[in-house]
Amino acid sequence: MRILILIAACCLTAPAVAHHSSAAYDTSATATVSGVVESLNWRSPHVVISLAVENESGGTDIWALETAGIAALAADGWTRELVGQGEQLTAEIRPTRRGNPGGIIRWVTLADGRVLPIDPASPESATPVMAAVAESNQAGATEGAEVVDRLRTADAASRDDYLERREIEAAYEARNRPQTLPLPSDSVGALDPDNRAAHEGVARFDFEGIWVHRVDRERSAELGGDWWEFLPMPPLTPKAQASRDDTMARRAAGDPTADPSVFCYPHGLLRSMTRVGNMMLLQVETGLFMVHRMYNDFRAIYWDGRDHVDPSIRIDSYNGDSIAYWTDDYLYVESVGFGAAEAYINPGVPLGAQARVEERWRLINDGNTLEIEFRMTDPEHWEGEWVATKLWDRGTGSDIQESHCIYALDGDLAH
Repeated sequence: MRILILIAACCLTAPAVAHHSSAAYDTSATATVSGVVESLNWRSPHVVISLAVENESGGTDIWALETAGIAALAADGWTRELVGQGEQLTAEIRPTRRGNPGGIIRWVTLADGRVLPIDPASPESATPVMAAVAESNQAGATEGAEVVDRLRTADAASRDDYLERREIEAAYEARNRPQTLPLPSDSVGALDPDNRAAHEGVARFDFEGIWVHRVDRERSAELGGDWWEFLPMPPLTPKAQASRDDTMARRAAGDPTADPSVFCYPHGLLRSMTRVGNMMLLQVETGLFMVHRMYNDFRAIYWDGRDHVDPSIRIDSYNGDSIAYWTDDYLYVESVGFGAAEAYINPGVPLGAQARVEERWRLINDGNTLEIEFRMTDPEHWEGEWVATKLWDRGTGSDIQESHCIYALDGDLAH
């Protein structure tokens, strides 16, 4: 498991490390900065250290230094207690392209000589860090056992107080109980037990699980793009080409705000499905529910016979309105209802209100690989049909975590 996490850490130190944009950082350069920790923002998907660094004028600049994900940090011995406010440290970083105070951390050296690694090239620590992690984990386990024991041995007065409160709450619930349960509705929900029972046995594949997007840099380069893009790209309309050219020029200049996610816009379909981080699929008899680690993107795909939401009342969204049909060898999904603000497929290529996305899902490799072929049209932004195939591999040793986009902090990273 540790090897797998370290592999993930290696991936995160590559240009894809920033969840908003890798364009901000010069991954071919290194720099060393020393200062005092202003704050450690322990968040998902990437931890950020704000470091007060003395400048040439004798003043202080605040450097926003980004790390890998928490799982990779924990595997390398990081904890939120090891880097506290007021701590003196030195960071080896990949600096920003534009020269503003910031970068991606390769490793950190604490005042006592301990090294907190990220990059595989990190030097050895003068003091073992993993021992502190083991001690911390043991302390947490002991505390949990004490809590359980305290609940089991609660005194009689505490139990009587609980029973009295329970009677009061039960009386309140009875007074406010709806006349009809389950609550009546004119529509049928995917999780309605009767609806689920009616569609039992419909599904041909069981997609439930954690899935990791398979990175193929070599093939992507052959197709003329980056591994997270949908390739090959069709001819773009003048409107989309102008947007693409502007975005790529800003990225080349090191401007991370060329990616709208720096402002906390959702990645949505299709971008979230190709980003670093786990994708969780929960399957029931009537549909599939997707939660992605990247910005907590949520998507629902229904195959219980419903139609698309009426366009006159449908809300433009980032993941679209998705309904599906089973065939003998795949799940066919069609999605419409896009057009939300700052929704893109590839950098600078918008996904507009006229967009339609068709997907063909199937499992291969004994159910351990998810293959999806995408066929996309949007006459406002490209010509003809855009076709691309993506792969995800099943992961059994990890879960997804809540993701945090903090506009003020991401703004510091961006500028």
